[in-house]
Amino acid sequence: MGSAWAYFGIGVYFLGSILAFLVGKFTKRWNSFWVAVITGLLGLVATVKVAFSELPITSSFTWFEFGELKVNLGLYIDGLSLLMALIATGIGFLDIVFSRGYMEDDESPHRYYFKKLFFIGSMVGLVFVNNLVGVYIFWEGVGLCSYLLIGYWYWKKSASEAALKAFVMTRFGDVFMLAGIVVAYVILGTINLQELNELAHCGAFAKTLGLLIALLLFVGAIGKSAQFPLFPWLLDAMEGPTTVSALIHAATMVNAGVYLVARLFPFFEYSNALPFVAFIGAISAFIAATGALAHTEIKKILAFSTMEHLALMFVGIGVGAVGAGVLHLLNHAVFKALLFLSAGAVIHMAHHVKDAFKLGGLFKKMPQTAILFLVGVLALSGIPPF
Repeated sequence: MGSAWAYFGIGVYFLGSILAFLVGKFTKRWNSFWVAVITGLLGLVATVKVAFSELPITSSFTWFEFGELKVNLGLYIDGLSLLMALIATGIGFLDIVFSRGYMEDDESPHRYYFKKLFFIGSMVGLVFVNNLVGVYIFWEGVGLCSYLLIGYWYWKKSASEAALKAFVMTRFGDVFMLAGIVVAYVILGTINLQELNELAHCGAFAKTLGLLIALLLFVGAIGKSAQFPLFPWLLDAMEGPTTVSALIHAATMVNAGVYLVARLFPFFEYSNALPFVAFIGAISAFIAATGALAHTEIKKILAFSTMEHLALMFVGIGVGAVGAGVLHLLNHAVFKALLFLSAGAVIHMAHHVKDAFKLGGLFKKMPQTAILFLVGVLALSGIPPF
């Protein structure tokens, strides 16, 4: 029963994205919002239903066969998968609701909600599937949606150029990831995530081979999670709507790289790849923390902060504290989404002024937003009990 809810939880977003586009296109444009809200709620309920099922949930079927080549797809859902899915569906639903006010002047909300729902479905699929081929398919799905949503206001040159930069830089990492998948399949004979970890437990392959595969996969994670040296795209991604930044570039998609390393932690540990993970994370954290000090645009400051905290997750996993890294993933997703949405409210009310030095003294005008922003800042700073 759990697997049925999981498949429903993935499929409802893709179906809802198509319905939202068609309904908004051929009826009143804001009808797409109601389709999106209902879809988001159904997806969240399905994920909660999965959470109350007996774990782990496993399922598999043959996707296609060609001669001796046989590729399976299926599910493997445990606590880590559920945490990621609940973040995507929970924050995704709240983000959809918030978008109604933030995007009120938009002329084509059906395009917006189509891309947003397609993204959430891809993210849920990414964390629910049981092998690297499935991960890669949905990995490219979230990358495509990121590209389309960064360039949502395509008539702005800066937005279209930012979208192209994000597409090229993340695809660069994805080529290495695909190479890692091919090497794993050809030499190890499996791309199943659990089987790769079990082979590592048994020491069934040379550590140098494992290191090669792990590093190839990790380059893909570097691109998706905006780590050194593939991080410049995240700053330009702020050209998209702030609601996009909150969901995709703070709370969910950028966490995909962290999820991949955490999911294959035994494989990375056996292959002696974790020191590389920690090293890249440490360099990225330093670059991001110092870079944030030199910026004045409110969204880019938050973008640097996102890069820094993702780097801290990689450092945590890289030194073996995978639980701490994943816990901070949850913390960061919640407070950074709050900060971006609060920043979006400020930008919206300030007629799209983004310079932090020109946005002081808003507490009297926007007290509720100011309080919520303060909560997010306290959480980001690690102040108890936030």
